[in-house]
Amino acid sequence: MRKNIFKKALASTLIATTILTTFTACNTKIDVDLGYKASDYVTLGDYKNINVEVDRTSIENELVEEAILEDQEENTTYSEVSRGAIATDQVMYNVTCAYAGVTISELSASGETIILGVDDFPIDIDGLEDMLYGMTAGETKVQIVTLPEDYSNTEYAGAKVVFEITVEEVDQANVPMITDAYVSQYYGYSTVEEYRESIKTEVASDVDEKVQSAYEEAVLTELTNICEVSDIPQSLYDEKYDQLNTSINFYATLMSKSNDEYCEYYFNMTFDEYVRKSCEQRLILEAIIEAEDMTLTEYQYKGELDTFAEDNGFSTGSLMVEKYGKDKVCIGMLVARAQQFVLDSATANYI
Repeated sequence: MRKNIFKKALASTLIATTILTTFTACNTKIDVDLGYKASDYVTLGDYKNINVEVDRTSIENELVEEAILEDQEENTTYSEVSRGAIATDQVMYNVTCAYAGVTISELSASGETIILGVDDFPIDIDGLEDMLYGMTAGETKVQIVTLPEDYSNTEYAGAKVVFEITVEEVDQANVPMITDAYVSQYYGYSTVEEYRESIKTEVASDVDEKVQSAYEEAVLTELTNICEVSDIPQSLYDEKYDQLNTSINFYATLMSKSNDEYCEYYFNMTFDEYVRKSCEQRLILEAIIEAEDMTLTEYQYKGELDTFAEDNGFSTGSLMVEKYGKDKVCIGMLVARAQQFVLDSATANYI
């Protein structure tokens, strides 16, 4: 009998020890190595008391006007005119491209329709769309073009080809005026004000989302302004350069732009300046991780991994770890925590 009691007591002790060991292992702090100390490069400002102004009214008005414009475009009609084509006209045309007297089918089309100044010309060759301006129905224009050296079809890369464009029809846009009669006819509202109020309701969630984005952008911009970054570690610059070169180059190529042209267009800075700004923001957040002694345990890592991966465009956490490695993923999770800490600490004046 005493042996059984002893065995039960020993078993209970082993189970308790196993549970404690497992819990301790899961709660172990993960050591991450940045390869540098962020505080050596950053002098932090008052990152816990950032206050920004967000113009909610302007954001709401912008989205309402965009929705009204979409409604107008949907209800716009077109009527044929005999004058030369101008911006916003709908033009039906045929285009033929020939090289050495032989038609190049990939650069030719018939019965195409384009709204000048709104739609993209289907053939990505500079100057072709410009030919349509001023043309009348039945008119034909011919232009000799030298195809780019990097043209996708190497057979014609750098070749001089002849484009012939014939306009079949020019239609003028009849854009409806936003009046009580218009909103009554198309949407069943008595007044324009009722119509606008209905749109405000429709776009409310979009407004909230855009306001939140504007708030976050304002806070992070102010964070960069109040903190001083003396230098950027080369390892961080190289990492950010590779990441942004991959992502930005994808979209820049779609728009037939270089990385610099894309960044100038969207961010009013060169690609290198954009990389450096991203590095500075990252360094500041890493310095906040140090200042706040933020840590990540194995338990937290495993529990948050899939959500963090999904937020960053991965279907599963394992795929993200496979691509970047556990160490970089952990750093990313801590940086996200630091950013959220700053956002939660900040306040906003909404106007």
